Amino acid sequence: MWIEFYPIESNQRVHGTKRALIEIGQAIDLFSRDKQRPPFALDELKNFGPETTQSGYLVHQALLEDKWDRPFVYKPVQNGVHPYLLYSVGSNGIDENGDGDDINRW
Repeated sequence: MWIEFYPIESNQRVHGTKRALIEIGQAIDLFSRDKQRPPFALDELKNFGPETTQSGYLVHQALLEDKWDRPFVYKPVQNGVHPYLLYSVGSNGIDENGDGDDINRW
C-alpha cells in the first residue's frame, strides 16, 4: 500500500511559512516603532542596535527564508492599505506579487 505524504508536507510548509511571516511582521513593526521608519530591507532586522536585543529584532535569523528555502519578499509601501508587502512566493517559486499561490502576510 502506497501512502502519499506530499499534501501533508506541503500543508506543514504553508503553516510554517505563515508563522514565520507573523514573526517577521512583528519584527518589522517593532523596528518601525523604534527607528520611526520601516526597514529598507529585511536584513536590517538582523542588525544590532540600542533598541534591540543582542540578537537583533528577529529571534530566529533563519526566518528570512520560507519553508521552501526561498527568501521572503518585502516591499515598503507608501500610501497603501498596509505599510509594506511581505510574502513568500509559495510552492511554485514564482513571484506573483502576493497573489496566486504566494503566501501573504496580510
